[in-house]
Amino acid sequence: MRRFEAVEGRIQTLIVLTLSFTTAVPVVARALSVDAGFRSNWFYAALALAFIITLIGTMTKVIGELVLINVKHFYNEPWRSYSEEQFKRRVVFWAGEHLEKNTRLVNQKGSIATLLTFVFALEAACMLVWILRNL
Repeated sequence: MRRFEAVEGRIQTLIVLTLSFTTAVPVVARALSVDAGFRSNWFYAALALAFIITLIGTMTKVIGELVLINVKHFYNEPWRSYSEEQFKRRVVFWAGEHLEKNTRLVNQKGSIATLLTFVFALEAACMLVWILRNL
């Protein structure tokens, strides 16, 4: 559960950082008297990358949820008819299945977070080139 929340937090932080960075860089560039023309392919590329980060990050946060054991499920048939040994085996089996699904989900979200970090670095590089070309 903590790993899931950590990955979700990382994605959320990347989205906020991207939006803040994309908003702040043009403002700071203008404040430093850099004659940064907004009709630049580098600037457009940075905006497109910011949009991609925001879109993929938001979709990643919305899609996928952890599989948790519902204890109420054990009260229903056929669980009540199992012997103690059968009950333990089935509970362990399904707990293992849920753990695999949850681990796969966390790893997928972690991979996407790493990809978004790389895309953010590309966006920062585009913004830097945009500013340096307008000095």
